[in-house]
Parts: sequence; C-alpha cells; structure tokens
Amino acid sequence: MKIKLFLPAILIFVLCCCSCSNEVDPDYLPSFDGIEANKDNIFFLDRESKCNKIYVINTKENKKINTYEFNNIYIDYLVYDASFDLNPYLLINNKLLKFDVEFGRLIEIGLDYTPDYLEIVEDKLWVIPMSVGYKNVPKRYLTYDASIDKTEYIIIPRGFL
Repeated sequence: MKIKLFLPAILIFVLCCCSCSNEVDPDYLPSFDGIEANKDNIFFLDRESKCNKIYVINTKENKKINTYEFNNIYIDYLVYDASFDLNPYLLINNKLLKFDVEFGRLIEIGLDYTPDYLEIVEDKLWVIPMSVGYKNVPKRYLTYDASIDKTEYIIIPRGFL
C-alpha cells in the first residue's frame, strides 16, 4: 500500500521539477532602486562588462552614483541626453525601453519593427530600423517626444538616414 502512494508522489515531484528551469525569461525586465533624476547625472553603457551594466555619474560632484547591473541581459544600445529627457533609453531584445530612473523601472515603448539604434534629433527620439540592404527606398521610423509622451511613425523618402 505504501508503494502505491509513494509512486504517484514521486511522479508529481518529478513533473513539478521538470517544469522549472534556470533560463531567464527574455521578457523579464529587472527593477532597481530609484535615484533622483537631474541634469548633472550622465548614464553610459559599460562595453567592457558584456554590455549589461549602466553607470550613473554625477558630473557636478564628479562621482559615481550607481551601477545598474542587468544580469544575463544584453543591452544593445543606450542613448541619453538631459536636454531631451532625464531618463536614458535602451534597446534590449529588439524592444525600446525608457529607463525611469526615479522609480527604477523599465517602461516598454511599443514598436512594430526591429530597431537598429537610437538617435536624439531636435527634441525627438528616433528609432532607426534595421537596414534591409535597400538603398534609396522610403523607410518608416518611429519618433518619440518625451515632453508629451507621444510616439509617431514618419516615412522618410529615399536618400535619408
């Protein structure tokens, strides 16, 4: 009788263990302790650390404020300009993210194409699409205005960007 009860218990235990894994969910976005966002801070990506650390330096006090470590997450691109927004913008796994440093959270900004890199031009964040090798064809770009939290798609005629 004990064996009959023991075998189903082992089977349930094995099934529960098999459903677990050590892989990091690619959609998982970490959160961090918040810091005061101000124009004296700069953010930069540490390319020496496998692109998974962001350092925050206070230029007025000339000291490091924080290190944000994104364990097992590769940061493809980071752009920061305090005159545009006091928060940096990141590309991670083909997703555009605003790093809200005051609350220590990453906010996804929806895209419907694969981005290549980011650029801030005339108070707008431009999300540059992956080049498909075609020159002189119109391309569709997402622009983001942080001052009004608005995205807009713009088609650029051939010969630009």
